[in-house]
Amino acid sequence: QKVIEKYPSSPQAANAYLLLGAAQRGAGDLEASTKTFQDFLVKFPQNQLVGEAWLGLAENLDLEGKSDEAVRVLEEIQAGQADSYVAAYAALLEGRVAIREGRLEDARKVLSALVATYPTSPVARMAGAQVDELVPFLPANSEAVPAVQ
Repeated sequence: QKVIEKYPSSPQAANAYLLLGAAQRGAGDLEASTKTFQDFLVKFPQNQLVGEAWLGLAENLDLEGKSDEAVRVLEEIQAGQADSYVAAYAALLEGRVAIREGRLEDARKVLSALVATYPTSPVARMAGAQVDELVPFLPANSEAVPAVQ
């Protein structure tokens, strides 16, 4: 907070907003965390870390039980920032929401697409492992997940 107050428009302040939002979420203050991520998006709309703020908002929505809204934000991240690492992470989170909701075939599709789109990403390895864990619970006619490189 001190960095944000002292250097409000600096790159350091942008980083501080993200760290603060994550810390607030970790402390259970989702309302403050959401406001912090929203403030980041208003003050730094062109910052290279804007995807991180959107991910923070999506995670908060999910924690608030608003999984439909969270998935919408995660899908927007994937569509709008497909070349960024945050798109892969957003897909992983979307897959995890689907698993938690029991939508295993949807989870398989999202996670398999992540592996196919970002095969060399560490996130793809996590997604591939999650699909492997889903296989015993999926119908026999489900498509296989692409191999992770």
